Amino acid sequence: MEQLVEVINLWADEEGVSHFRDIKIPLNAHPMGGALSEPLKTSGLWFRQTEENQDLGWHPAPRRQLVVTLSGGVAELTASDGEARLIHPGDIVLVEDTFGQGHKSKAFDGLPRNSIFIALED
Repeated sequence: MEQLVEVINLWADEEGVSHFRDIKIPLNAHPMGGALSEPLKTSGLWFRQTEENQDLGWHPAPRRQLVVTLSGGVAELTASDGEARLIHPGDIVLVEDTFGQGHKSKAFDGLPRNSIFIALED
């Protein structure tokens, strides 16, 4: 059975409208056990704590990046096409809407959220 990591992708079309889609990253058997993906080239990593009352209006992502929610609260992300998704601890979001209207981000449950932001090279 093929092993996969599920990632939520927030991307922008040619007109700058952002959308969600689900992507799956394949994992290959590892000789020391378990499974491992192919490497991704990265250029930076940040730890972030978001306030329990965060409410960011429309903004494009500053760079193409993975956002991994580690612990704490739930966020509601809204794409500019109107679709909204709740992002829970353990979720991985590949943010690629670096132009156009972007997306909104709002704390959903009144708890601070701890995340890692990982910049990806093109």
